[in-house]
Amino acid sequence: MNIKDSLIQILSKHDIHIFDMIIKKTLIKIVIDTNDGINIKMLTNISKEINNLEELQHYYQNGIKVEVSSPGLEEPFKKRFQYKRNINKNIKVYLKNEDKSNPFIGKLSIVYDNSIVVENKSGFHEFSFDNIEKSFLKIEINW
Repeated sequence: MNIKDSLIQILSKHDIHIFDMIIKKTLIKIVIDTNDGINIKMLTNISKEINNLEELQHYYQNGIKVEVSSPGLEEPFKKRFQYKRNINKNIKVYLKNEDKSNPFIGKLSIVYDNSIVVENKSGFHEFSFDNIEKSFLKIEINW
């Protein structure tokens, strides 16, 4: 089994979504998330499990840096489960087709298989995933 397959095997047994995986001579960098979100403890445990892989110790006898992280708040949603996890939160939606104001800002109300419904002052608006260029959680800091 190669290193990438071993990494995927570890991550899949934890029901993890892989957003990015980079394997270089001195670095393995993996960006992951779960349906319920991910915390520091889980990231640490997965990092330790990866560091203990026999394949890593065989191929990288001088050691390798392993970075395991989650997508940051500034990263766009890439998978449907991210929308589901953020129902009732404010999001910014950038549309491919600019018939509506870009970005469209409102509360994420419903996530369907092929679309989302966002509510703002003017009502409920449905956007097809095919028409969404990117979406972000709208960060609000209340001082």
